[in-house]
Amino acid sequence: MTRIEVNGTNITIIPTISRFKKTAFVISEKIYHALSSIGIAKEFITLNIPRNPLKYDTAAEIAWVVNGEDHYYSCNTQETYRDNLGVISKVIIQDAYAIRNGMKSFGQVMNQFKIGYDESGDKIRSPREILGVPDSMNDLDYIRFKYKQKAKELHPDTGGDPEEFQELQEAYDSVKKELED
Repeated sequence: MTRIEVNGTNITIIPTISRFKKTAFVISEKIYHALSSIGIAKEFITLNIPRNPLKYDTAAEIAWVVNGEDHYYSCNTQETYRDNLGVISKVIIQDAYAIRNGMKSFGQVMNQFKIGYDESGDKIRSPREILGVPDSMNDLDYIRFKYKQKAKELHPDTGGDPEEFQELQEAYDSVKKELED
């Protein structure tokens, strides 16, 4: 059994006897079929197959849109693109089967692939978003200014939430480290 992680959730895949022997095109058609069986039409799926799917160290990626929300999955644990695509197909086929047979809800499965959300469905905020500055902001002095403003509001000694204050500190440390390197 092979265990892989999707947004913090471990999924077990039953391995095949050897590498995926099918072509990348055939594997991609299986992915399209599995997603269409749960109501996701091909025109909402982005899956690009490179010219040489046997190229080593090439990740396979798939993205799709459901109700205006982006979903994404990437695999780079195998040697070739085709094998990475095969792992993606196994995950998607298993999850589509689970939805169709009532073992998982559609929302549960989609939440594990939703971009910008954690496994509980809460929106993941970027460190800059937590600090209250645009994601494109690289002015450390301004970021420090915004951090100090928010720190005064959120500090536990002034009645603020300790968890929010800790999140703010971690966000500031992350951005500071990024900009100082």
